[in-house]
Amino acid sequence: MEAGCQTSAHSSPPPHQGLEIDLNSSWTYERKNILAPMVRAGTLPLRVLARKFGADIVYSEEIIDHSIIASERVENKEDGTIDFLPKKQVISKKQRRRKQQQAPENISKFRTYRGEPIVFQMGTNDAVRALKASQIVAGDVRAIDVNMGCPKHFSVHAGMGAGLLSSPETIQDILRTLVRNLSIPVTCKIRLKESEKDTIELLKVIEGCGVAAIGIHARCVYDRPRHRALVEKIRPLVSSINVPVIYNGDVFHFSDFKRQYDGGAYIDSNVELDSETCPREAWKLPWLSALIDMHIMISSPPRRMREETGSASVMTARGGLWNCSLFRPEGLLPVYSVAKDYVKIARWYKNPFRNTKYNILQMLQAQEPKCEGCSGLRDP
Repeated sequence: MEAGCQTSAHSSPPPHQGLEIDLNSSWTYERKNILAPMVRAGTLPLRVLARKFGADIVYSEEIIDHSIIASERVENKEDGTIDFLPKKQVISKKQRRRKQQQAPENISKFRTYRGEPIVFQMGTNDAVRALKASQIVAGDVRAIDVNMGCPKHFSVHAGMGAGLLSSPETIQDILRTLVRNLSIPVTCKIRLKESEKDTIELLKVIEGCGVAAIGIHARCVYDRPRHRALVEKIRPLVSSINVPVIYNGDVFHFSDFKRQYDGGAYIDSNVELDSETCPREAWKLPWLSALIDMHIMISSPPRRMREETGSASVMTARGGLWNCSLFRPEGLLPVYSVAKDYVKIARWYKNPFRNTKYNILQMLQAQEPKCEGCSGLRDP
């Protein structure tokens, strides 16, 4: 079935042309630089941009099992993509007329292209549903990842994401069902538990399910992004299992992927800035406080994450969203240049405006806080 929302052929090749990998090549989690799964952000345009800058593996945003089960696979020959669209529904004449008046947008629940090194991340709390959803996309992705780390209310209250961390029986049921019935690798991504002992016990349970790798976000469930990643807690966890570990947390520089930096003190994002660093009034503005948090994070010295943690690979979330060029060995490009590239890719794929706007705002908000006395994030 071909997509019918496009009205004319493209005059340029697809942005993903030349980024495809050999589908017959081996799939490994050793020494990979990875774009992490991010709710709302990890749609096709950002993943393509990350690949252009050098990402080895990219994750989809978390997609709930119900959502993909309610979708149908469509080969979009004009865009060269594989789209999973909502199954056809009856719409009123008024809705149809409004849709015709709007600029065409792709409304896929999930999009990929043949040869994308994509890991499909799924939100689920049920083994049967997880398998059904995975089987729908398994032929078009390289691996399935079960989200066990999202602390958002919509996930936790439904027993998904970080809500699974306290349900080892459900974890075993889901992972063993997927590993037993799928021909592609199965992984999961977790957060730290209250104690090292509890986290190791959980990792042992997951390892026993036969997963190909485990992603570890170096924060606890109650930690917020402004709290520094607990990097020092990861190495004992890595040593406790024989499965590749993918490290995640405060990766903002290419040097965080590689072993190219001689060290340096890490700036604790919990340190209170004095009035000379930032006017006291700034902290009364939530949006400005968030920008300052971003500044403290990104301006921190690079770290040798793979060396410090002993992990097999490293993934970045906010760092890859705020400036996707961090995957370049040559260093960061100006954010405005990166944002322009992103917009071009998003327009080519007819990405929904609200999603494009969201990602652009995330990139631009990570720039210089307009506050006298605040040293902001400057383009290189």
